[in-house]
Order: sequence, then structure tokens, then C-alpha cells
Amino acid sequence: MRLQVSDLTFSYGDRSLFEGVSFSLEPGQALSIDGPSGSGKSTLCLILAGLIPRLIAGDLRGEVSYDDIPLAQMSLTQIAAAVAMVFQTPDQQLFLSTVEDELAFACENLCLPAEEIGSRIDEILDIFSLEPYRMAHPDTLSGGQRQLVTIASILMMRPHFVILDEALSQLDENHTQRVLNVLERLKQTGTGLIIVDHRETVHALCETHLDLEQYSCRL
Repeated sequence: MRLQVSDLTFSYGDRSLFEGVSFSLEPGQALSIDGPSGSGKSTLCLILAGLIPRLIAGDLRGEVSYDDIPLAQMSLTQIAAAVAMVFQTPDQQLFLSTVEDELAFACENLCLPAEEIGSRIDEILDIFSLEPYRMAHPDTLSGGQRQLVTIASILMMRPHFVILDEALSQLDENHTQRVLNVLERLKQTGTGLIIVDHRETVHALCETHLDLEQYSCRL
């Protein structure tokens, strides 16, 4: 699946953020997004994930498409299969009573068979070394552990593209490296990555770079 962004311009009311953003991303490629505070990094991520303007209002022009299908014309099921987003704060995405429930939730909404969901849970718990916390309430985990659960729950859906909006910022060095290893494996199996993060260790994972300051309407 290929992501194509063409001449994207966005504003909230009278506040213009960026204009003319264009890029493409092929399966297995990673893109880093950079720019100063307020340049629209998170907004761009929300647009790519289909949340703007579907759920969050704003003036959006240009086009985002996955495999030549405009995002605006895709159903929620199609969007869920194409792209998933991890936010900076895990509390925005965790709301169930156990880690296992969190991992199963999205796949249950996609009506996957119970055996397939169980197999995916076992696999992802092993990848992130979260098996001891399978039945733990997310509120009892550390901030870093909760973020690992959030990332794991997104990967349970096996989307074609994963967006991480400063999603590694709460992880210590060991947990960060664990996630980077997982992301490298995802790239090798054809998953595209879009990452907002300022660290060079994260940028090293990415073949391409987008500096939103170049597209700022304030220039």
C-alpha cells in the first residue's frame, strides 16, 4: 500500500498552519516529521490518520490517498486497515480494565475470529515482554509500560502504516530500543512508518525527512 500526500494545506479558522505539503511513502519506508512547536506536526499526523476533518474540524485542502483511494472516500474499516496512530500520552488511548482487554479491543471491533485475536495477543505480549502484565490494570503500570501497551494495541491491528506522534517520549533508553527494534522488523515486512521525534536514534530509522517549517504559512 502506498501513501500519497498532494498539496496539503490546513488552517484552524483564521490560523493557518502549513500549505503545499506533498510527499509519498512506499511500503516498508519510514518518514520523520520535524518542525518547531506550533508548525502543525500533530495536526498533520491527525490528517494522515483520517481524524481531521472527519472528527476534528478544520479547513483542509489537498488530498491524502492510500493506494490511490482518497482518504475522504474511505470507510472507517478501510482506514483502520490502512493506518493507525499512537499519541504522545498513553492515557488518551487506554480505557479498559486489563492489558489483555486493551490488546483485544480493536481487533474485536474489526470482527476478527477469537482464535486469531488470541494468537496475536500471545505474540505481541512476547515481543514487548508484557506477558507478566497480561491481566494487570493499565493504571497500575508505569508511564513507559502503559505506552508500550498502547503501541502494542495499535500493532495488533497490523495496519499498513503506523504513525507515532512523539509516542516514544515517555520511554527510557531500554524501552525505546525495544520499540525501535520492533519498528525495524515492521519495515522489513512492508509496514510504513511516520514518526514525530527529535532524537537522532529515531531519525536513523527513517529514509526520508519532512521539515514542516519549510511549509509554514508564517514564513
